[in-house]
Amino acid sequence: KLNEDLSKIDFKIPNIGFRTDLKLEKKRGDTIKGNAKIKIFNTNLKFEFTYSDNKFEIFNSFLRNKLLSFNNNSVIIFNPYFDLKSKFVIEDIDLKLFKEFNFEKLLNKENIIKRINSENEFSFIPKKFSGYIFDELNLKINLAYGRLKYQKNFLIDNSVFNCEGSMN
Repeated sequence: KLNEDLSKIDFKIPNIGFRTDLKLEKKRGDTIKGNAKIKIFNTNLKFEFTYSDNKFEIFNSFLRNKLLSFNNNSVIIFNPYFDLKSKFVIEDIDLKLFKEFNFEKLLNKENIIKRINSENEFSFIPKKFSGYIFDELNLKINLAYGRLKYQKNFLIDNSVFNCEGSMN
């Protein structure tokens, strides 16, 4: 469903559990502002955005499903190079996600990895009595031209651990 002025777009594909509700504010110059609500299977995603001059900003973003929930703010620049800067605050995560993820398959996509430039920050403070061995985790991952640099800090029983490294 589309409004005549394209200020509201509702799109559904019932067979796969996909639904999106997109609301756009009036354009000011080349700037487009809006918010989105997306549901894919059992995953809900909400965010506000601004697009202007090949720059897509996502803020007040919240993703939730039974394995993961987080808040996020991101800036994506499309020209002259693809560049992504994100900050994630993880509220809950099921570590099964990492057991099922195939890192080797990802690393074999070398041509794609070399084209991505990104700076990502992740922070996670588990809820009390959640069973995690750490009390706090902060992770910074920078990827540029196929080179990955990482820095992680975590807190276990009032002891701080710092790790840094890089890899091609």
